[in-house]
Amino acid sequence: ATRDEILKHHQDELLGKATGINSMLERTVGADAEAAREDLARLYRLYQCVPGGNAKIAESVKVHICSLGNNYIQKSKEAKGQEKSDHELIRSLIDLHDRFLKIVKNQFQSEQVFHKALKEAFEEFINKEYYTSALLARFANDILKKGTKIAIADLENTMDHVVML
Repeated sequence: ATRDEILKHHQDELLGKATGINSMLERTVGADAEAAREDLARLYRLYQCVPGGNAKIAESVKVHICSLGNNYIQKSKEAKGQEKSDHELIRSLIDLHDRFLKIVKNQFQSEQVFHKALKEAFEEFINKEYYTSALLARFANDILKKGTKIAIADLENTMDHVVML
């Protein structure tokens, strides 16, 4: 009981530190990715027994994903006019979703609160304005129409990701 009280009392402080959740999530790509994933799994296990402990972690993950998604969208708007930039945005969003889906499944043991945070994060920045959803629809149309550029297995996989977004 004392352990849970201490963890719950200091959770905001732990998550907000420079070495907290945002740092761990940023490090999930690159050379330090494996260590970051291990840190996330450790954080999950630490708060799994604390009532409501993983909800705050899930909220932090959601905010981080929204921030990354909004950055991708902003960069795409700045490069607007190039057809490749439109497709590049959707591919970046697919990669982002895939990256965090793996984290939810592996590090957070597919706990429902993390699946919900992932879903809500993508809904938030994709549905924020018409721009992104229109690009998503155009991307799906282009890959179905131009099907020759993408291998059949890749086409199926890509369409699964488009549906997930």
